[in-house]
Amino acid sequence: LFTGSCDMLSCIGGNDEAEAEECGFTSELGFQSQPFEKYYVAVHGFLGEKGNFGIYLENLNNGPSFDSCVTAGGPVPLNDVVPVFLSVNASFGIGLFQCDGPLDVQSTRAGAWVYLQGDGGNITASACDDPAIRVFAFSGDCQSLACTEGTPRGGCSVTFSSVGNQNYYLFLSSLEVVNKTALSLTTTGKASSSNDVCEQAIALEIDSGTPVPGTTVGATVSKVPDDFCGEIVESPGVWYSVLGTGKGIAVGLCLDTNFDTRISIFEGSCDSLVCVGGNDDWCGLQSAFGWVSKNQTTYYILVHGSEGTVGDFGILVVTS
Repeated sequence: LFTGSCDMLSCIGGNDEAEAEECGFTSELGFQSQPFEKYYVAVHGFLGEKGNFGIYLENLNNGPSFDSCVTAGGPVPLNDVVPVFLSVNASFGIGLFQCDGPLDVQSTRAGAWVYLQGDGGNITASACDDPAIRVFAFSGDCQSLACTEGTPRGGCSVTFSSVGNQNYYLFLSSLEVVNKTALSLTTTGKASSSNDVCEQAIALEIDSGTPVPGTTVGATVSKVPDDFCGEIVESPGVWYSVLGTGKGIAVGLCLDTNFDTRISIFEGSCDSLVCVGGNDDWCGLQSAFGWVSKNQTTYYILVHGSEGTVGDFGILVVTS
């Protein structure tokens, strides 16, 4: 069992033979999960054995309650589906009285608070698998909440425009008396970049003469060894690759770029990256880096930003 990301997994634990006698040679593992954390389960055999299996998941308890804005769970990931547990102890707070008409808190029988971070685009939060659920979105802080533009009254889904890295609070209200009941909350933000991870790096041509357009908007922060390669990796980034020629290669972001960039170059494999080097500011606030390549060696290029910035860029690879 792992957490983290596919290119930087962190082991939680594992099992060979379960303690229960009826399980025989099959495996079982229990663990304490964290809210909204994604877990990866690898099923494999003993000493190379193969075969068919069935896998089951059992929820041993219902997890924490997010009963007030101050204790809201999150951040909820965008472009994902997560479970949220409702509680009859939820506090509806102050400021919920005006969302395209008054919110009748008297009709609310259970609820939950979560929060997410804006990505600079439109965000949709939906829990429409349960017709008794209403979703309300708020900006501001818990002491002075304000309904977001586009928040409907009494709907199971809400769409609103967001500011990047700003927190937004969601109040999920049930018209039925439930306690510790899970519902599925679906969040959709900007479409994630296709080359958001190393394994999906886009191959670049050397000396093409034309910058290849790209964007880090909607990407995530990549996990690399020591979070550093020439520069600190702390902002969303996207991946490219280039095949070494045995000559000098230079990669630049100096054209068609509208934000403060950083660039990091790696060799090795995506699950075992080795830093070659990187750069922050070479041409103004944009980046470039050159190195002597090894013939037929694949190099991975991570384009990312400075101190959380994101934006659009043009990337060009030349012989140096």
